[in-house]
Amino acid sequence: MDNVSEFLEVNVTSPVNRFKQPEWLIAEVFNVVAIVTVTWVSASLITNGHRTGKWRKENVYNASQVNAGAVYTSAVVAFLLSYIRLLPDQVTFNIGYYDGNSRPCEISMDVSIVGYTLTITCIYVFLWFRQRSLYQHPAMNFANRPWLRYVNWATLFVIVGGCIFSGAAFTYPENYTHSNRGCVSRPKDKFTVWPIYVSNGVIIVGQAMMLFLFMFPLRSQVQGNNACRIIRILKRSSIFAAVCVVSDLVAMAILAVVVPESTTRHVTVTVYDVNMMINLTSVLLSFETWPEIIRSFLKRSGKAETSRDGHSSTSGATGDTRV
Repeated sequence: MDNVSEFLEVNVTSPVNRFKQPEWLIAEVFNVVAIVTVTWVSASLITNGHRTGKWRKENVYNASQVNAGAVYTSAVVAFLLSYIRLLPDQVTFNIGYYDGNSRPCEISMDVSIVGYTLTITCIYVFLWFRQRSLYQHPAMNFANRPWLRYVNWATLFVIVGGCIFSGAAFTYPENYTHSNRGCVSRPKDKFTVWPIYVSNGVIIVGQAMMLFLFMFPLRSQVQGNNACRIIRILKRSSIFAAVCVVSDLVAMAILAVVVPESTTRHVTVTVYDVNMMINLTSVLLSFETWPEIIRSFLKRSGKAETSRDGHSSTSGATGDTRV
């Protein structure tokens, strides 16, 4: 009853001037910075991928290069998909100021949620390809166990399924409407909330499984050629996978415990956008050569370059994409 009263109170007062609204200003500034950042990194990744031959046709005949290409391509796709989140956010931030029609808020938020779901899903697909390519390296033969292969595929299924379920739970019902302060959430009943809790629980289970896959090899002694390099890549990948998971959990906790349900979408969308950008940054930093990647857009185009390690099976199998 309190939620309904607060909700009605928000909708009967006169609309505020959004240009004097702190939530609007913060959301707009972060959104613009995020769009510029994503544009730069996307262009750099594509340029670097072209110059280093990540998508050469002959790579399809080399399993190690296929693995490296899958890792790199999933990173590029994750950045490109984030546009489906960030651009509709601009609409969400600037509509719903007591215009008498809640439909624009619902549509813009639904599109934004779909973009967020696709981006986060692709980020975890990237992490999955990352650990899978590491497990296929010859130095990791000790981890080539049947039950680990089942866990590997189950992790992908659980995370992707959980993300899709979560996206559907947020978009299927009529969740958003207008107010004097912009778009806000409608009061939720238990039939609306429980699918969100269940889907988030499934995602958390998948995240735990993903971290297990990254950290399990660190418990054993990696042997053979390039063992030190494999360990270094494993540790680096594990750290950034953990950053993604912790960031997701913190965003969930903030919105579930700290932020009131009646808060405008400026705040809640920005919290999730910060989380998404932390995830995307972790994807970029997981490449050892990320400084060269982000500078590649500034370099003159020339002949396709090879990686520092050439097209060795080590570089491809680890998905390290050294350039």
